[in-house]
Amino acid sequence: MIGSVEWLQNTEKHFGGFHKNVPRLRVSEHDPRSKENLKIGGMKGGDRMTRHGYAPHYSKHLQNFIQDRMKPYTIIECGILKGTGLAIWNSLFPNAEIIGLDIDLTHTKNNLENLKQRGAFKTGNLELYEFDQFKKNNRMLSNVLKGRTVDITIDDGFHSEETITNTLNDLIPYLSKKFVYFIEDNPTIHQKIEKDYNQYAMSKYNKFVAIYNE
Repeated sequence: MIGSVEWLQNTEKHFGGFHKNVPRLRVSEHDPRSKENLKIGGMKGGDRMTRHGYAPHYSKHLQNFIQDRMKPYTIIECGILKGTGLAIWNSLFPNAEIIGLDIDLTHTKNNLENLKQRGAFKTGNLELYEFDQFKKNNRMLSNVLKGRTVDITIDDGFHSEETITNTLNDLIPYLSKKFVYFIEDNPTIHQKIEKDYNQYAMSKYNKFVAIYNE
């Protein structure tokens, strides 16, 4: 069934699945890591549904949207690496306007043809923008959205409390009345969400948080 746990896991694998040691070609000038640290290893991606086990939580919190999956939703994913997530959202919501944000778009652009050959982005609309989570981006997002409101957001970016709250604060004015906002790979961010953003409902699962307004 489209949008089920199994469907999400299989779709992630179909579009390339887990990849690691992806080189860091560009980072924010405000990135606190040392040059030596940045040289170690590389980036990982394509692992949210299977390795991290987030598929049950995505499936649960997206059900209200999946029931009307042909609507032209606006979806933002921050931290897109090779674009696997963007391809999943396009397959799940084929008429959606999907906006990918990242400090470095190189890996996604280099992988786009591969994703298209696997069936992605035949419908809907894909937009890619350079985005630094360490900066305030409200004006930039206003120019990007052009009056649109955001139905579904996925923050899989830098994963620090600073960058997560920067992005959340920038996006709050543009969230739809009915929205879901996913935050990945931070084990403590739920504490700040509970304290500072208690106007919204929140569910926490280990290192995964879903904020929503139904």
